[in-house]
Amino acid sequence: MTRKQLQQELTDLKIPLSAVSLDGPGGGECYALEAEGSGWVTYYSERGHRTALRSFALEASANQDLLDRICLAFRNTKP
Repeated sequence: MTRKQLQQELTDLKIPLSAVSLDGPGGGECYALEAEGSGWVTYYSERGHRTALRSFALEASANQDLLDRICLAFRNTKP
């Protein structure tokens, strides 16, 4: 899944912009995607702390993981 596809999925699911950061830690509490070293990580950011951190070699895998986490958290199903 590309970043553009991820953004479209989030829009289609009507996920609030404040709930997601696709460029590292966002403001407040949110699900985040971040480039780290030669790979990617996804996590939940709360008060500047990264929790439930997962690492991926490929951005596509990280994008899919972030979408899966958000769907679970918001109890949405993928279209």
